[in-house]
Amino acid sequence: MPTRKAQPKTPGRWESPPQRTAYDWQGIADILRKHPGEWRLIFERDRVSLANAVRQGSIAALRSEDGFQVMTRKNKTGTDGVRTCALYLRYAPDQ
Repeated sequence: MPTRKAQPKTPGRWESPPQRTAYDWQGIADILRKHPGEWRLIFERDRVSLANAVRQGSIAALRSEDGFQVMTRKNKTGTDGVRTCALYLRYAPDQ
């Protein structure tokens, strides 16, 4: 009796990717400079990789050497595997 070969599967489905939020980093930096030492919630649920980019100095407007500090809370991994968090920033040039 001949064996049947399984048909190869083509994973996925057709759909447009969700839009990402664009942040005005320079505008955020300007607001933080007007309120030194105060923490500001920037977003409640967005990608951890975005928070890491800020933390690692990849966002020029918010570099730690210029006095900006980063804190994350509510770090979670969703059922889709995307890690999200809440991002807080402050401007503390004297610390």
